[in-house]
Amino acid sequence: MLEEKKAQLTISRSAKMRRKLRDAVIMDIAEFGLSRTTHRSVAKRANVSLASTTYYYETKMDMIKDASYVLAKKNLESMKAVPKRRLSDPQFAVTFRDFCVRSIAAGVAKKFRTPTIAWQEIMIEAARNDDLRSVAIEWFDGLEAIWLKLANEFPGEFSESLIRSALDSTIGQIFLAQQFGFNSGDIYNILDKNNNVAECIKNKKYNNQLLDDPSLEKDGKKAQATRAKILDAAIGLIEDYGVSGVTHRAIAARAGLAPTAPVYYFKNLESLLQATQVQIFARAKARYRHVMAGIDYDALKIDQLADLTSAVFMREVTEFKSVNLAELSVFMDFQRNPALGPVMRDVSLDQYLAWDRLLKRIGYGARSMDAYLIYGLFIGKKLRILATGVQTHDLGRVRQEFCEDITAMIDGKYLI
Repeated sequence: MLEEKKAQLTISRSAKMRRKLRDAVIMDIAEFGLSRTTHRSVAKRANVSLASTTYYYETKMDMIKDASYVLAKKNLESMKAVPKRRLSDPQFAVTFRDFCVRSIAAGVAKKFRTPTIAWQEIMIEAARNDDLRSVAIEWFDGLEAIWLKLANEFPGEFSESLIRSALDSTIGQIFLAQQFGFNSGDIYNILDKNNNVAECIKNKKYNNQLLDDPSLEKDGKKAQATRAKILDAAIGLIEDYGVSGVTHRAIAARAGLAPTAPVYYFKNLESLLQATQVQIFARAKARYRHVMAGIDYDALKIDQLADLTSAVFMREVTEFKSVNLAELSVFMDFQRNPALGPVMRDVSLDQYLAWDRLLKRIGYGARSMDAYLIYGLFIGKKLRILATGVQTHDLGRVRQEFCEDITAMIDGKYLI
């Protein structure tokens, strides 16, 4: 009897320690990024010995995978609880759209900031790391199944593809809201009250000088060529390792330059990452313009826009997969480094305005929020497909989904 109680006590202590370590892992990932999370940093945050972390988790990836699965489980359980929540509080979400908007608002709420950022970091890393891909696949498959089931709890009939796109758009809009500095109130004002998105962004008071005229650029062709080498090396390091892989020494080695060269052109990593952001998004814009060149916008129809959007999207997640991962990695570092904020918001505003102009050219009287919705959809779908390994069945339905989404938006039947 005593031995049995002793064994139960040991199990209880072990479970408590694992829970403590998991919580520390999630907080570390959110604060420092996945690549900077280590056994030592987790031990320090959990206020335990380093030996405790290595006892329960032999490798760093063991530690991160365990925390990731628990984080996924909690997220899926909270989604499964929505029908019960609606029974106790009928006004919680009257329609499926209400549920989507609430999900976006919750994603940017301070209360959920840590798990949201940790989740984003894990999904981005899953696109690079086979060990985490199974987590991403299980997570997204679980979310999709729950959302399809939840839709039946609300009035109306919705196609599976529209529900799946609503999930993608919700995920993408959380990214956008973070980029623009929106809080939960801003989300409701934009999506429920149809407040002008551009005005909401401008009210956040940031400048866009860096996007058009990077002040750190040196004069002269030789200097510009060296600067381009440095930025190419920085982007390559971010593609391979994330932002944490970027150091002046690593850049010099990759670019074949003297160790002092990166410091001469960029006095600190913040200025270097700002210029890198500008370069990443400038290249993305050039790719988009290449696809759109020669289009007769006055004759543009829904199916043509769906074709063009699909063409751009397919190239981004296949041919330009690495640079898109770099873009997402820089975005995550912006969450921790306020110095990167102005450029990140500038490029996002530029993309939003481009979508807004494009939708208005179709001539159906696009709302301010429509460009915001489809931009969020593009980001969310991209993250899901990259994180889950760019699977053929996902690529095969991209064109159909974009066509259905744009049509639903024009008909006023889009789910968000």
